[in-house]
Amino acid sequence: MPVWLWSQSPSANQNVDPNINWAEGQSPASYNDSARQMMAQLAQWRDDNSGLQLTQGTTSGTPPLCTHYTLTSNQGLPRTMTNGQYIRFMAHAGNATNADLQIDGQTPAGPLYASGAVTTPAVSAVRLPAGFLVPGCVYAATYFAGSTNGWVLNDIGNYLASPALSLAMAPIGTIVPFAGNTSPSANWLVAAGQQVSQATYATLYTVCGGAANWYGYNGSGYNTPGSGNFFVPDLRGRVPIALDNLGGTSPAGRVPGVYPTSGLGTDSGTIYGQSIGTTGGSSSHVQAIGEIHSHQHGVTQLAVAVSTWTALGGLGAGVLFSGGAADHTHALNNGVFATTSGAVWGYALGNGTTTALATGGSDAGAGYSISTIINSASAQVSGVAGCVTGNVDANGSSTAMAWLQPSLMVGALIRAL
Repeated sequence: MPVWLWSQSPSANQNVDPNINWAEGQSPASYNDSARQMMAQLAQWRDDNSGLQLTQGTTSGTPPLCTHYTLTSNQGLPRTMTNGQYIRFMAHAGNATNADLQIDGQTPAGPLYASGAVTTPAVSAVRLPAGFLVPGCVYAATYFAGSTNGWVLNDIGNYLASPALSLAMAPIGTIVPFAGNTSPSANWLVAAGQQVSQATYATLYTVCGGAANWYGYNGSGYNTPGSGNFFVPDLRGRVPIALDNLGGTSPAGRVPGVYPTSGLGTDSGTIYGQSIGTTGGSSSHVQAIGEIHSHQHGVTQLAVAVSTWTALGGLGAGVLFSGGAADHTHALNNGVFATTSGAVWGYALGNGTTTALATGGSDAGAGYSISTIINSASAQVSGVAGCVTGNVDANGSSTAMAWLQPSLMVGALIRAL
């Protein structure tokens, strides 16, 4: 007979177990058998309280959760469970809502409770929250018989009410960085913007805005989740920012906007500081003209007056554009030298002959390409004055620049159950 049948009254134990005969006048030959039987029963009780007993039960959903746990004890507990039965077990799966535990074919199975002695009307029994049991973790439970028969997990009520909550009991919807890249238990989901079941994660659905679909935002509008599903926050490649009007306070004015107006436009969409779930920002950025720091372009030797240049390469070298303290330069492209006085000799025409540039800014000689003049080895000038016109070549590039704070890529989780 198991230890749970033993009585605290010595006289009541005389016939409680036929395998143990500590009766008056028992034969000496029965001493060893009685002692060994007691040792075996104590070992059964010990092993039932070791936490090595693994539950069984069908699971469903993603992550897999169990509604009906079963367990076979070493002692053999009664099918009609009695008050005060105690067991320690290891959960094989996370628990769904309204989970129960059935040991040794107990009828009916006992609901699992987080707190409350169900025999005490003044204390309300609280069903175990979905996802509380973590696969591979050990729990102790005591059976309370009464109007609502059930298993109460020891100290879980105090654990739930404790102000010093552990990470495992953070409020549903809590987002945390995580060193790994997969969920460690059924309580947590990776925060990757995926769709999950409203029914399975009912509390999280409410926290994430319910029908308002807060986390379906795509940068300009909202994606519609599949029937019965909702979107979880998408932390992939993103950092979270607290709402500008956090908790209903007056807006701080750091990130403007209420969807769909007055948001902050970014390379990857418009973010609205007072609209939860909106997204924006990018890791790189190509500057627009209006974003370039204000600066000046100085110009030298646009009005040219020289007495004699044997090679007009000197003219090209003298036409420069520079900004500020020569932080960068721009070359003159398609420049034209228009004479106002004097003449340029030896200018190579397309037919191989040479001629002089006519004086004056309005005749044919007033618009010859500087590059063509420079390339004429025999060109000469004498007493020439004039003006240079043309386009300024671009400088720099349109390469996107890094737009990212010092960062470390890690995982991100959201408490789901």
